[in-house]
Amino acid sequence: MGHSILGRVALCECDIDLAKKHLSKMSKYGQADWRHDLKLATELIDVREYTAVVLYLDGCIQNLSKRLETLNKSPANPRKLPALKSMERDWHDESMDLTDFMRLDLTRKISKCEKWVATLAKDKKPRFPTFI
Repeated sequence: MGHSILGRVALCECDIDLAKKHLSKMSKYGQADWRHDLKLATELIDVREYTAVVLYLDGCIQNLSKRLETLNKSPANPRKLPALKSMERDWHDESMDLTDFMRLDLTRKISKCEKWVATLAKDKKPRFPTFI
């Protein structure tokens, strides 16, 4: 969250280049439950900095894809996932296996990012939630 806040402060100070630098650093991280902050990306879209946002989303896709690849190699361990409680579990069958749920969640988020990139490629503004 630090880069998001610092980038938004930079935007308030009209330092778009610094805001873009902070955004570029954010995709590498994401939170423990695989959320990525989209507030700074949204504000950069508002000032038509589409390329920076596409690069950020591409980084998110890479990060989420690596996590999916890791999950495919070894099943999820609930004891190592304290942030699991905050994950969106209301859109699927509660009886779903944890590993299958996590695969589905990651795949869904990757797909959302890819759709947003396609929207930006058409020079259109996507509607972002606060997090993915």
